[in-house]
Amino acid sequence: KIQEAVNVVSFYFEPVPGEKDTLPPFHAGQHLPVTIRLDAHCHTLERSYSLSNSPNNDNQYYRISVKRDPFGAGSKFLHDHVQVGDILTVRSPAGDFGYKSLSPQQVPQKTLVLISSGIGITPLLSTLHNYVENIRKDNYESSAMADRLYWIYSTTDSSHHPFQEEVERLVGMAKGKVKTHIAYTRPKQHDSGYDSAVRLNSSQINTLIPDLGMDANVFLCGSLNFIEDMRVGLEEIGVPASQIHSEDF
Repeated sequence: KIQEAVNVVSFYFEPVPGEKDTLPPFHAGQHLPVTIRLDAHCHTLERSYSLSNSPNNDNQYYRISVKRDPFGAGSKFLHDHVQVGDILTVRSPAGDFGYKSLSPQQVPQKTLVLISSGIGITPLLSTLHNYVENIRKDNYESSAMADRLYWIYSTTDSSHHPFQEEVERLVGMAKGKVKTHIAYTRPKQHDSGYDSAVRLNSSQINTLIPDLGMDANVFLCGSLNFIEDMRVGLEEIGVPASQIHSEDF
């Protein structure tokens, strides 16, 4: 259990000793269905949280990263009550959001763009892990992977910015194939590590990636309003609707 930001905590799940040696595999972008037992009377909630770790860990553990929602019973219980050593019931990872779900016709020859805001970072972080690890293992093939990746992330300020060091470490291992842009909407006076103090929009994306268009796949993750604004704007600057993939939080 690790605090990633002022309102985000990561939970690591390992197999129960004596039951299984490994966990079912997953691919970047999938989510983990979790059963949350609220009390001794067996009142439960079923919630799904995106997996935020690399899918290439020999199936040894899962990581979910949960934003505390003041109105969300599930996230509040996880933050306030679940401790290291507790046993939770989870089902196999599910979902088809992510790079691996693309058909061969959709795989770009040039550009993969990952755009997220807030806790929408989680499934795209798993995708970034997978991309960088394939590069490091010399599994890079233009027919199977994009030639370059853009990581674009928006949050309020540094205290609400999870995984900053983790992303920087991955970018440093990517052999120059990953470029980043971090936007804070309300940076504090002493904040650093961000590139712009704005709310992201498609015109800014177009400035960052001037040749964005037919050869790109764009993955969006964040609030519904964020996704819809981005989707409309990206289509206006020439990205085909079939190459914009999204999941709202």
